[in-house]
Amino acid sequence: MSEKLYFEDFAVGQRFSLGESVLTAAEIVAFARRWDPQPMHADEEAARSGPFGGVVASGWHVAGLWSQLFVRGFLFRVSAMGGPGMESLRLPAPARPDLPIQGYVDVIDATPSAKHAHRGTVLWDGTLVQEQTVLVLRGRVYVRRRGT
Repeated sequence: MSEKLYFEDFAVGQRFSLGESVLTAAEIVAFARRWDPQPMHADEEAARSGPFGGVVASGWHVAGLWSQLFVRGFLFRVSAMGGPGMESLRLPAPARPDLPIQGYVDVIDATPSAKHAHRGTVLWDGTLVQEQTVLVLRGRVYVRRRGT
């Protein structure tokens, strides 16, 4: 594994690719039956006559996919120290089965902490794209400063 990224390694405008994943119809239905049993997610037959013309992933499932890609593709590479959470999350289009979904993190701001000399805060926008954008969110992560 390469050296971890520290606060000083971040600049406004940087983009990090998180890789890609695919949600199968079976995964979408299984998740939905347990966590979000709406017919558009949990019942392929009923979903065909629904507003999306077929089964689509629950927004909670899409958020879970985001988490997996974000942790593996970004946080594991960063000297992260937690964070205050998400500031927003939107689902502008449905995530459909069997199509690749790519994840990205764009650095919006990087501010040294005024209270904690050993860290700074990176503000980021995240997206998942599958033919069109299916998830947009904004969050912050505390990142260790180099040499502290």
